[in-house]
Amino acid sequence: MQQTAFQAVWLNVDGMRIHCLTAGESGSSIVLLHGAGADSATLSWGEVIGPLSSHHRVFAPDLPGYGRSPKPDIQYTMDFYVQFVQQLLDVLQQDQIVLVGLSMEGAIALALALCSPKWVEKLVHVDPYGIQDKVVAHWLSYLYVHLPSLDELSWWLIGRSRK
Repeated sequence: MQQTAFQAVWLNVDGMRIHCLTAGESGSSIVLLHGAGADSATLSWGEVIGPLSSHHRVFAPDLPGYGRSPKPDIQYTMDFYVQFVQQLLDVLQQDQIVLVGLSMEGAIALALALCSPKWVEKLVHVDPYGIQDKVVAHWLSYLYVHLPSLDELSWWLIGRSRK
C-alpha cells in the first residue's frame, strides 16, 4: 500500500486564512479535527493522513487559534467552532463527510452532526470531550485556560527538545 504525503494548503474561511493539510484524490472525504490546548492538525493527524489517503480524500485543518492558522481576537465558543466547521465544509465543497473529532473537537463534531446531519455521513469520536462527566486531568485543563503563560512555557519547553 502506497502512502501519499500530505500537502499544506491555505483556505479562506469567512475572511480567515486557515492552514489545512490535505491528501488523497478519491474515495469518501474525511475531515479530521484536532484537539484543543497546544494541538494542531500536524501534531494530531500527521502520522495518519498518509495511510488514510490511500482510500480517502483527507482534510485536516488547523482551527482558528491553533497551529499555523491565525488567532483572531474573538470569543472562542462551541457555537463559534460549529459555525466555523460548517463554513469550512462549504469552502471544501463536500457533500457528505466522515467527521473525526479528537478531544474537545469531538464535542464540536457531535454538535455539528446534531445540528447539520446533512454533512455527516459518519461520526468518529477519539477520546471526546463533552460526553464524560469530568474531563480527564481537568485540573491541568483548568490551569491552561486560567494561566496563559503555562501554554507559552509548554511550547518553549517543547521547542527546546531535540526530539
